[in-house]
Amino acid sequence: MIEAANKQLKYRFLYHHYIADYDALAKYVEQSVNDYNIRPHHVLHGLTPNEVLCKDHRRCTAAMKLGKAS
Repeated sequence: MIEAANKQLKYRFLYHHYIADYDALAKYVEQSVNDYNIRPHHVLHGLTPNEVLCKDHRRCTAAMKLGKAS
């Protein structure tokens, strides 16, 4: 699973953007990982990685919508 995430990060996000320095890279990687984790994935049966890792889907989904996922 991590290999797929790394491939997505490289090909979908990083290879298409000029990143000037380390701070810009760190910020962009953080945004890219967040985007990856909140999108539904077919291999996860339509759930997001965040939902799969959350035990209480209702509470977790509400928290994610508020930007407070644990």
